[in-house]
Amino acid sequence: MLQRFKMKSTPPLGKKRINDWCGLRVKTTRALRNGTGEMPAGSLATVMVNGGTGLHLTFDACACCGLRLLMTRVHTSDVEVVELRATEGT
Repeated sequence: MLQRFKMKSTPPLGKKRINDWCGLRVKTTRALRNGTGEMPAGSLATVMVNGGTGLHLTFDACACCGLRLLMTRVHTSDVEVVELRATEGT
């Protein structure tokens, strides 16, 4: 039997729902690596989806080569919110 990967997520600071991660700008608190590449700590990204397997991040494009990395299964403790959605008030 195939066992699915599940991750316990927490809502962003000041929010009550886990789905409130979607659309937030975040900064990584540690280096993150997947099969495609590695992003150093302090990299900026946008949360696209918060699935049952963790956050799905789209990192900003590289200034020199234009590469844009997509990363899934990122735990909420590995990122910190730097900017709220443009539609929300401050």
